[in-house]
Amino acid sequence: MKTPALGHICAAVLASLTALVASLAAAQTDRQALAAQLEAAGFHETVERRHEIRLNHCTLTTYVYEDWEDHGKVLWSSFRLNLKDLQLQDPDHDGRRFTWIPDFVHGKGGAIMIFSMAKGAVARHEMAMRRNPKPPYTPSPREGEDSYIYKDSTRFFILHDMLESPQKPSHFISLLEQYRLEYCFPLS
Repeated sequence: MKTPALGHICAAVLASLTALVASLAAAQTDRQALAAQLEAAGFHETVERRHEIRLNHCTLTTYVYEDWEDHGKVLWSSFRLNLKDLQLQDPDHDGRRFTWIPDFVHGKGGAIMIFSMAKGAVARHEMAMRRNPKPPYTPSPREGEDSYIYKDSTRFFILHDMLESPQKPSHFISLLEQYRLEYCFPLS
């Protein structure tokens, strides 16, 4: 084999590796962009309550903060789960995968997004002791204005209220399903 031929092979391999690295970086950027869109769509705040979600790869964590005495908004509830195990609500007659109540409170709409976990899977529910949870539960190491516990849960819901239309929860559910399908189920 001549040296120039070896040089061409090395250059071709290097070009292929460079293209692969660029492709992987673009895929990671796409995933991060979709995750940011999903987190933004899951954010909802009213005077009494704030709801947030955070994604770490295929682990979803929800947070609900509510006003508590003189402490301001304090964690009320949190669910942590693997998106592979999450099951969305079946579509209703309008095709929505959530319950829409047009006049939920003060003439504004509300969306109740009900989720369940696949058989054998659980979501870790962290809740404040001020909610008076029933045993069994495990203490949480979270520090703050209240103490917290963990319980396993197979069903939970997300409530967004004071909405003008069902567009926001519809967008959230759509992004959630897109993220799950694109990034949480490996191709076989």
